[in-house]
Amino acid sequence: MGFNRDFLNDSEKIEDDHVPYLKAGVPAVDLIDFSSAYGNNAFWHTAADTLDKTSARSLKVVGDVIYTALPEIDRRQ
Repeated sequence: MGFNRDFLNDSEKIEDDHVPYLKAGVPAVDLIDFSSAYGNNAFWHTAADTLDKTSARSLKVVGDVIYTALPEIDRRQ
């Protein structure tokens, strides 16, 4: 889809705020905008970490990939 630069190409384990959900058996995914979340985003994991700090482009990329993958995901179930 042309989004290779937007996704990590390794299986790096990231401990983040989604882990308690996984441990409780709740399916979860961790979406991190690496271009801003590490070091450049002073709001990350603070009370000011609100939707207005989210990259609309990053959300669109993820949404497009998930939307395109849904038929294949559905076939596997």
